Amino acid sequence: MNSTRVELDRKWQHILWKCMLITYLCVLVIEMGSRIFWKGTVEKGLFGCIVGDIIAIAVVSVLILVITGYRLKKKPDEVSRNTWGMCIMYVAMFGCVALVHYGMPFIALLPFVAVIGTTVFADNTLTGVSSLLALVFSCISQLLLYNLAEWKIKRFGANIMLSLVVAVGVYVMTSMCNRHTNELIQAINDIHVKQLNLLSELKKEPLTGLYNRKTFDESLQAQVRNCNDVGAVAVLAMFDIDHFKNVNDTYGHSNGDTVIKVLCSIIKKKISDYGLGFRYGGEEFAVLFTGIDEEKVLSIVEDIRTEFRCYYFQFMRKDGLTVSCGIARYRNNEKGEDWFNRTDEALYKAKETGRNKTVISDR
Repeated sequence: MNSTRVELDRKWQHILWKCMLITYLCVLVIEMGSRIFWKGTVEKGLFGCIVGDIIAIAVVSVLILVITGYRLKKKPDEVSRNTWGMCIMYVAMFGCVALVHYGMPFIALLPFVAVIGTTVFADNTLTGVSSLLALVFSCISQLLLYNLAEWKIKRFGANIMLSLVVAVGVYVMTSMCNRHTNELIQAINDIHVKQLNLLSELKKEPLTGLYNRKTFDESLQAQVRNCNDVGAVAVLAMFDIDHFKNVNDTYGHSNGDTVIKVLCSIIKKKISDYGLGFRYGGEEFAVLFTGIDEEKVLSIVEDIRTEFRCYYFQFMRKDGLTVSCGIARYRNNEKGEDWFNRTDEALYKAKETGRNKTVISDR
């Protein structure tokens, strides 16, 4: 789920960058248009207005776009830092407009618009810092608007309080949206985990916890494709409990299940880092090893056979149950069925020559 969240954050970082670009272009068009029709342009001159107002915003905005765009392209893995940088820079872009146009009181509140954009990332800490930064820009704008001699006349304090109220209001509302988003994400994640667990259980055999026959067939074909595509090394091992019918006939099927569970527990413990275990059927089990050669597989198989042979079954009041095994390494461009047949033949040879053996396919 974390990887999905990271990918979404990367996606929305690029969307936010495009929003910043559109914001800058809109501000530029509005600035140019307003200067043409503004009466003060006659007094200051068009060139003076452009230099004093438009260029100041343009320099800061272009710098912000270049810096954020560079980070997104060159350092895409620094997701958290990029998110913080994007949001703070977005507030700064609106703040620059507020500082240039401090003569219009409502523009002093403009940076708070950018704070709402932090809901995209559902981070309350980021929202809080952005709100505080927006409040700073708003207060500076108020300072520029009212000189010291006119504070009391123009109700400077009241406007500062208004900015504070807006800051708190924006933060509270945005935080509520963040909380809702995070709860929704958690709920979706919980459902996703439950579905994965359910799918995993459907692939497993209830008694042993090993994967079932259907999953074995699918995994075998998938491993064949993997070996053909990337040249991976894979070895298949088949186990069969010797004289298992005698155990069922003498001690009952419930004790026979105990024997099966003991062997499967040993198999899972020994192969945990090397492959997947399957219950092929009855007292037959398969292990699909990947990334290791036959010698290592043989060592693991012998450990399994030895531990099982030495296990003391209380209901029998003795140890001594054995298991036979056949091993075959995958060969280039071989069919899955042929690979399995070679392994099964090796197992058959092990049982035919006295059981309690391991035979490696030599053809």
